[in-house]
Amino acid sequence: MFVMVVRPLLWQFLITLDPTTLPTGFSTMIDQLSHLDTVTIPWYLEALIVWRASVYVIWAQLHPSVAFVGMIAVSCMAGYSTQLNLDHWGSGLGSATGYLPYFALGYVFPFGKVTQLVEKPSAPVSALIAVSIFCWAFWIVPSMFSEHALPDGHGTYDCCSTGAVFAKLSDLDRSLYWIRRLGRMTIDVVPTLLLVFMVLPRSETPLTYMGSHTLYSYLFHSAVHHWRDVITQSLPIPVFTSPIVHVAVLILHVPYCLGVLTALTSSYFRNLFRWALTPDWASIFFEEPIKK
Repeated sequence: MFVMVVRPLLWQFLITLDPTTLPTGFSTMIDQLSHLDTVTIPWYLEALIVWRASVYVIWAQLHPSVAFVGMIAVSCMAGYSTQLNLDHWGSGLGSATGYLPYFALGYVFPFGKVTQLVEKPSAPVSALIAVSIFCWAFWIVPSMFSEHALPDGHGTYDCCSTGAVFAKLSDLDRSLYWIRRLGRMTIDVVPTLLLVFMVLPRSETPLTYMGSHTLYSYLFHSAVHHWRDVITQSLPIPVFTSPIVHVAVLILHVPYCLGVLTALTSSYFRNLFRWALTPDWASIFFEEPIKK
């Protein structure tokens, strides 16, 4: 429903607030419904579909450890394939396989057992770990690796910011380039796990309800980012090069992200698109007829 109706019909209106785009959106929707080969799917939605479908078809049939190794292997090998950077359906396959290791870890990691084994530290220790994670992500890692040293998950090895670097490598370096993808995953995952188990609260909070509604923020966040860019570009904001200001801007992303999550998972926003993303009305087509 999102791909076939909501996106073609309403997306231009959401990013322009121009009601005159609705007739054009309606025509686009009708065209996509009659010509499925013209359908375009956002890479992040396509990745989600590929991940979940692969679990049902392949990974759920294997032992978790085997499934984890298999997903890692698929991701590393798929990075060499330029055929995954295609138009329309398939445009997100490079990203889906690029970020597959993160999904693999989330799929097999024993979060429940680790939560029971690892006690939540005191508030000062949690704060210290949080500061350390921030320094690791924004100071230590950038100083250890150049901007193009590690492959981006958005596509195969020969695309995006690291494409030029990959093209200049020797045959041996290319054959071992998959190690960099694992290195990138390790650098990202270790602080994330520390954040989950050492910093974030384990009891229910006012934000807990968002967990079951993150699909809304997952699908509509790019529209909010568009309006953020429009607003910031229209303001006379000076250009700062100070590291302190740069850190301050990064910190401002925390309340911004919380605000986006709060808005897009709120009942008010969900009610606007519940008919498409939580189509309870469709259950009438799947219920068994009542036998008299």
